[in-house]
Amino acid sequence: MPRRMLVAIIGVVLVLGWLTVKDRKKGSDAPPPNDKIPSVVFGGGAATLTIEATASEPAKVSAVFETGYQVDDSKHKLLETWQMVEAGTHTFTIDVPAGVSGRVEVGIDHPSVGATVELICRVNDELIHRDTAQLDQPLQEGTAFFTQIEFDDFATGEITSD
Repeated sequence: MPRRMLVAIIGVVLVLGWLTVKDRKKGSDAPPPNDKIPSVVFGGGAATLTIEATASEPAKVSAVFETGYQVDDSKHKLLETWQMVEAGTHTFTIDVPAGVSGRVEVGIDHPSVGATVELICRVNDELIHRDTAQLDQPLQEGTAFFTQIEFDDFATGEITSD
């Protein structure tokens, strides 16, 4: 009897292990990890968004993508991503679908006085946004040091007006 029980337990462990590996291999339906800027968002297909982020110190580049559906609609999608980068210039190229809005940002968490950040965004190689910021005095408590842009539609390069 104990031998049969041991064989049954081993069988269950093997099946669970196989299911875990199988689910991880699917991957294409799974969202990308949040700690990396993805190369394709929601299947892409409409345009290429190029983000060029430059920082004088280690920084965080973030990109948020959201469909235009109501939050309670089953077709609504939201993807919040970021990537920590070393000082220097970093370029991300993302295949985006039509009708997706969001935000792109580059910032330094604990900047030194004189720190700089620059954010350049292009859609299908057309310059959409360029902004540079420099920290001239110590960062005040409760404030952040970054530059960002908000898009109404990444695919068309339409930006949100203030």
